[in-house]
Amino acid sequence: MLAPGKFIVRYYHLRDTFWILLIPGLLSAYWVIILRTFIKSSIPEALFDSARIDGAGHFTIFFRIVCPLFKAGLGTIGLFSFVARWNDWFMGMLYIDNNKLVPLQTLLTKLQNNVDYLKSNSAVVSTPEGLAMLKSLPGTNLRMACTVLAVVPVLFAYPFFQRYFVQGLTVGSIKE
Repeated sequence: MLAPGKFIVRYYHLRDTFWILLIPGLLSAYWVIILRTFIKSSIPEALFDSARIDGAGHFTIFFRIVCPLFKAGLGTIGLFSFVARWNDWFMGMLYIDNNKLVPLQTLLTKLQNNVDYLKSNSAVVSTPEGLAMLKSLPGTNLRMACTVLAVVPVLFAYPFFQRYFVQGLTVGSIKE
């Protein structure tokens, strides 16, 4: 019998597609708890009561009152989600075989593993050609270059989310 994850991937034909990298991270119980706490702590209960008195239902309250006020919470979740998806190399290792679809983090991990294997393989190192190849292999330089490649996109994404953080700080500053 197939494991549940393998069955779902085969059933929905997600193997070797871009969607296998996005769909598993769309919803998280942790994010639901963060957003619920954000709504409870930043939006006053009197706002909900006044909307109910005006005749608004649950969906109207959510879409017309809560959604515009919790953009800061969504911005936070968006940044968390972006960083989590960006740093995820394991999903690409498991489910992506097509070299054109391999995520950057998976490619960098494979590259680092190959270099580490070549450096630790004693059969290659014992030959003169192997010693010359071992000396030419990057070590710490490769790790630092991979770190820069991994961090730069997050640094460019942060200013887009920063305004939501500032809004989140000012939403809770008004007292009743």
